[in-house]
Parts: sequence; structure tokens; C-alpha cells
Amino acid sequence: MNVTSYLQQLIPLSAEASEAIQSVFMPAEYSKGHPLLEQGRIARNLYFIEQGIVRIYYYNDQGKDISYGFY
Repeated sequence: MNVTSYLQQLIPLSAEASEAIQSVFMPAEYSKGHPLLEQGRIARNLYFIEQGIVRIYYYNDQGKDISYGFY
């Protein structure tokens, strides 16, 4: 499911709104383990996951990664 199809389930979108949304979301593929955002960096992108899963994690004081959530 793409982003406009998903949003269309929540709210009605005009053709113009749908086109505008599609124009700013660029398809991309990433391999397993590829970080979308690295620790200490400011998020400058918005992602819509069409397929797969994303794990959010952080490092504790001992340097161990702690899973915060799966989406």
C-alpha cells in the first residue's frame, strides 16, 4: 500500500492533494540493517514503510542496544 492509498482510507483526498503528496514521497529501497537515522543526527526525512519492518533502538550507558519498538 502506498502513502496516498493509506491516507485515502483515513480522509478523502482530492486528485490535487494526492498528486502533491506523491510528488514529495520518493520511493527508495534499503537493505536489512541499513540505518534510516543515526544517533545524534536530526531527522530530516519522513518515511512511509510499504513493506518490511523498522526497529527503533537506542544505546544504554553500557553500550548495549535496547529495542524501543518495531513498526
